[in-house]
Amino acid sequence: MKKYFTKAVALILCVFCLGFTACRKNGEDELKFTDYAFITESASDYKIVYPEGSDTSGAVYKAARELQKYLETATGAVLPIVTDTGLSFSEDGQYLSVGQTALFGGADIELNADELQSSGLRIKTVGKSIYMTGAQQYGTLYAVYEFLNRVFGMETYAADETYIDTGVTTIKLPDMDVTEIPSFNYRIGKYGVYTPEFRDLMRVHSEERFIAPINGTLYHNSFVALPPDTYRSAHPDWYSTDGLQLCYLAHGNQAEYDALVDTASSVLLEWLLASPNAGSITFTQEDYDTWCGCSECAASKEKYGVDSATAIHFVNDLAVATNAKLRDAGDPREDIIYWLFAYNKTETPPVRQTENGYEPIDDGVDMRENNIGIIYAPILMDYTKPMTHANNAGYRDIFEQWSSITDNVYFWGYDTIFADYFNVHNTFGTIRENLKVAKENNAVAAMLQGQHDQRALTCFNNFKVYLAAKYEWNLDEDYNELFNNFFDNYFKDASETMKELFNSLTTHCAWFADEYSVYGQGGIITITERNFPKGAIGNWMELIDRAFRDIESMRISDPEAYETVYNRINLESLAYRYMLIELYGADYLDGELYQMKSDFRRDCGRLGVTHFREHRTIDGLWSEWGL
Repeated sequence: MKKYFTKAVALILCVFCLGFTACRKNGEDELKFTDYAFITESASDYKIVYPEGSDTSGAVYKAARELQKYLETATGAVLPIVTDTGLSFSEDGQYLSVGQTALFGGADIELNADELQSSGLRIKTVGKSIYMTGAQQYGTLYAVYEFLNRVFGMETYAADETYIDTGVTTIKLPDMDVTEIPSFNYRIGKYGVYTPEFRDLMRVHSEERFIAPINGTLYHNSFVALPPDTYRSAHPDWYSTDGLQLCYLAHGNQAEYDALVDTASSVLLEWLLASPNAGSITFTQEDYDTWCGCSECAASKEKYGVDSATAIHFVNDLAVATNAKLRDAGDPREDIIYWLFAYNKTETPPVRQTENGYEPIDDGVDMRENNIGIIYAPILMDYTKPMTHANNAGYRDIFEQWSSITDNVYFWGYDTIFADYFNVHNTFGTIRENLKVAKENNAVAAMLQGQHDQRALTCFNNFKVYLAAKYEWNLDEDYNELFNNFFDNYFKDASETMKELFNSLTTHCAWFADEYSVYGQGGIITITERNFPKGAIGNWMELIDRAFRDIESMRISDPEAYETVYNRINLESLAYRYMLIELYGADYLDGELYQMKSDFRRDCGRLGVTHFREHRTIDGLWSEWGL
C-alpha cells in the first residue's frame, strides 16, 4: 500500500534551494537555515552517526535507519550510516549525530535527563553538524521524527498513511535548537490497529515498554503473582473471605502478613530482573467488584472510610521489601514505581478535606515515600462529556484526591462502546479536556483504551487514535488543525464530504445525548430507533455515496491511492449500514435484507474487521444474523 503522497501544494511551498520554507509545527517560529550545504541535487557529503555498540534491534539504531530512509524519500539523497568509532567532535564535521555519540560528547549540548525523562528530545545544530538525541533511547528515536517533521513536514496519520514533503532535492543545513518534552512521559496506544512501527511513528508505547509484566500479565495480576492453587492451602489468610481477592492484611495475622510480603516481593524481584529496562511494575487486584470482609479489613475501612487503604498499606511494605532485594541483587534501578488500581472497590482514596484541598488521613497511606503509583480507571464515567462537566464532577474530585497522596498517576480512560464496536462513541471533543485534568493531577502516564482487539476501525475511530496520540504528546495541539490535517491526508479528495459527515454525526450524537439524557459510558449501547432515526442514517449514507464520487478521478490519476481511500470510506460506511440492518431490517424484503447482510459480511472480511464487541469475534454477529 502506498505510504508517501506528493502534493503539488507542498512542492510549490517547499522545493527551492534558497527559498525553501519548511512546514511548521503549530505555533512554532519558521525554521531557519545555515549557509552550509546539506543536500545538493539529491547528493550530500553528510553521514549519519550512531554510537558503537548500539543494540541493532534497539531504538537508537532504528533512529539512524529511519533517518536514512525518510531523507531518501524526501530528497533522493542516500546518506551512509556509520558508527562513532574513531570519530571526535569538530566544528567542520558534516554529520547527523543520532544518540549520545562521541561527537555529541564534545559538542557541549545541555542534556537534562531529569527533565527529558524517557521520551523528551534534543535537537541542536553545532558547527556543520546536527545532533539528535534523548536522555533515553526512545527520546532519540523521537528526536529523529521531530527533525523530519520540522524540516520535511513528515506526519503519520494512520498505520498506512505517512506523509512527507518530496522533491526537495537541494536544501541548506537547518539551524535548530529544539527541546521537546511530552505532556505525559508514558503514552499508551491501546487500539488493535497499532503495530510496533505505527506505535513508534505516533510516539506511543506498549505498556511493556515501561511496566514489567508478572508472568506476562500487566493488570489484575495479584493471583498471577500468588496463585491460589499454589498457596491457599498453606496460607489461607492470604486470600479474601470470598476467595476472589487477596486479603492485603492477611486477616491480621502478622506472621502470615510478613510471609505474604516476602513471597510477593520475591515474585516482583524475579519479573523486574527479567525486564531490566522497565521503570515500574504493577501489583493489582482481580477484576471483581468485591473486597475482603475479614474483621481486620473491616476495621481498616471503619478507620479510613474506604477499602483502598489496605492495598496502599500492603504495597508500601511490598515496595520496601522489593527495593531491598533489588539492591541485594545489584540492580542499579532506583525509584521503581509500584502501581496499584483505583478501580471498583479501590476507586476512592483514604484522604480528608482541608482548606487547601485534600491530604492523606495519616502517613501510613501516603504513597510518595515509596514511589507508589495509582492507576485511576473511572470505568463508569460519561466519556462523551469532559471531566469538567457536571456529570463527571465526582470523578474529577477523586482525581484530585489521589493526586494529594501520590506523585505518580496513570490515567486509564475508556474510548469506545465495548458492548458494540459499530456504535459511535462521541468522545472526540472530550479527549483533550480529560487529559488536561489528568495532567493537572500528577498524571505521568495516560492510556485511552479503545478497540484493543479490533484490526479495522469504523465510526471514525482512526481519527480518535490520531487525536489521542497527538494530545498525549502535546496538550497544546489545536483541534481544528489536527482535524483538517487528518481528514485532508486520510480521505484526500473526499476530505470535505467526510468532514461534513463527521460533523453531522457528532452533532447528532451530542443532540440525542442531551435531549434524552443518554449517559455515554462504555457499556451502554446507544443504537436505538429513538437515537438514530432512519432519515438521519439515510442522510449519512448519501454523504458516503458522495464521498465515493469525490474520489472517482483518483481511479485514473492514482489507482493505488484510490483503492486505499475507497476502502477507508467503505470502512466508515459499515456503522450506518449496521444501523439500518439492526434497527430497520423489518422495512426491507427478505431477499433485500439478506443481500444487505451478505454485502456487509463481505466488506467486513475484505477490510479486516475481526470483532463486533470486546472479546467477541465477528463470527458471533454472523451467527446472530443467521449467516
